[in-house]
Amino acid sequence: MPNPIQTPHDAFIKSLLADPDVARDFLASLMPGHLLRLLNMGTLKSEHSSFITEEHHFKKDIMSTYEMILQQGIEQGIEQGIEKGIEQGIEQGIEQGIEIQKVQVILRGHEEGLPLDLLASLTGFSLEQVRQIVDPAND
Repeated sequence: MPNPIQTPHDAFIKSLLADPDVARDFLASLMPGHLLRLLNMGTLKSEHSSFITEEHHFKKDIMSTYEMILQQGIEQGIEQGIEKGIEQGIEQGIEQGIEIQKVQVILRGHEEGLPLDLLASLTGFSLEQVRQIVDPAND
């Protein structure tokens, strides 16, 4: 499978190293001497092939698929988290609204002269909580 050149940098390096003299000089300037002595630089020639194997492409495709599935999973997780957060927020808002209504019942009932123990029974608050609501100065 031909591997098209992906970047201008890649094309530039490939064009430079296609010349055996340039490739020889390039390798000689970078390679440690003990390794350079092991090579026969006179046999250096340009090969028009890729070191990328079919197996590499297969692994790359699998990783791309994995990354795509992972991203979809993350996005779905975020959506579900937002939905759950909204549900919990609504539940908390309802609970707070009910608590406010109970406090208003206690305050109105107290203004009407209802006994504090009856107001506690009607709202589910303790007698001490009812006393604190009707007379917050006596904490």
